[in-house]
Amino acid sequence: VNTKVSANEIIVGQGAELLINSGKTVSAESLILRTTAFSSAVLTNNGSLNATKTYYSRIVSDKSQPFQIGFPFDANLSNTIFSNGKDATQGTHYAIMYYDGESRATNGKAGLNWLKLTSNTMSGKTGYQIISSSAYYYEILFPFTLTSVSDGASIGVYAYGDERDSEKNRGWNYLTSSYTSVYNCGTPANVEDAVKIAILGTDNETYTQDIVSQIQPAIPFFYQATTDGSLVFTEGNLHKNMPSRMPKANQTTTQWIRLLLEQHTASYQIPQYSDVVNIYVSDKFTSEYERGYDVEKLSTEGNIPLIWTSLKAGDLAFAAIPDSDALNIPISVFSPTPQKMVFSLQNNDNLDRTEYLILIDTETGQETDIINDYYICNIPEGITTGRFYLSTRFRQKDIGTDTENIRSDADNLQKPQKVFIDGYIYILMPNGEIYDAVGKKIE
Repeated sequence: VNTKVSANEIIVGQGAELLINSGKTVSAESLILRTTAFSSAVLTNNGSLNATKTYYSRIVSDKSQPFQIGFPFDANLSNTIFSNGKDATQGTHYAIMYYDGESRATNGKAGLNWLKLTSNTMSGKTGYQIISSSAYYYEILFPFTLTSVSDGASIGVYAYGDERDSEKNRGWNYLTSSYTSVYNCGTPANVEDAVKIAILGTDNETYTQDIVSQIQPAIPFFYQATTDGSLVFTEGNLHKNMPSRMPKANQTTTQWIRLLLEQHTASYQIPQYSDVVNIYVSDKFTSEYERGYDVEKLSTEGNIPLIWTSLKAGDLAFAAIPDSDALNIPISVFSPTPQKMVFSLQNNDNLDRTEYLILIDTETGQETDIINDYYICNIPEGITTGRFYLSTRFRQKDIGTDTENIRSDADNLQKPQKVFIDGYIYILMPNGEIYDAVGKKIE
């Protein structure tokens, strides 16, 4: 908006943006920001907005399944209405469900962790589910008070559970952005410290788990907290306001392996669906599940292709492992139908000490230098495990110095080969020596 605007009603559709430039004023009797499960109206107010009534609206349908919902501000459920102005009553026309992090910590991912909200207020910056009582499409308007949100707004998060609970089940929060506008996350100083979130995919069933550059308004996401604290939304620098881990002595620099799985299409077409697994390798990590670094894969089946790594710590979307575990990294995939898929490495910037990274298909015997190439193969319907492995080897270097890389005698040998013995990968050197996954020579 570049001029003064006055209207009785302004409706901003899902995916559209109302941008009010500095020095400009928009006035309305009512302002409605529409949302769906996967898209929301965007309000970027750099000027002045005067609205007597403000609503987030939600289009709902299909009473057989819930849909995600969440707002940056509290919503009073006593005053919800349909788009035709008639009352919409909680408990009669719709139900709101909240995510119980304590239940998740105790009962795990498969537990009954969605509970019915009994209060008349949906808390802002919190994610919920809405269940319709009708099989028909209709639109519910949720009233809220629009307030200015300054840079640096935060969301409280909680490390649900205690030491008796599994680490991978503790600390799960379901949240919504603090802003009505798109939030730019920025780039963390250390890739493994990026805020890792899970957003529901367009199939309303599977979650996309990745490092994101932007967070959309009014679209909930999962986040696993390590301690009670907060996520701070400073523009261009989404970060955790929580205690940091002390570095270990002589730890190796983190190598970031970002393996992408996508549907194979003609060269001129963009794949409709893709998924990614992020693997961090450094001796600062262990083989156990470490909250804040490892993140459980929330969806291993659904209507879209999926990829993850299956390790001692579990099925992971984000895996932080020590160097010794990187020689033999199992990769699991899911495909809803038999189809041709493409594996590729999405980043090469954080592989400074990686000597080689090989994707191995044990079914075909194909080995692919995934740093410099991609791999295409046929994937059957369902979950595929035990077929694909990533094998890597790192250059050894002095820690915390800028000295030249120092390689062991075994590393200086040319082109070691991978061999399989009882389903495990070993390194066969040209001189006949064999090394196991931790670099120990097999006598």
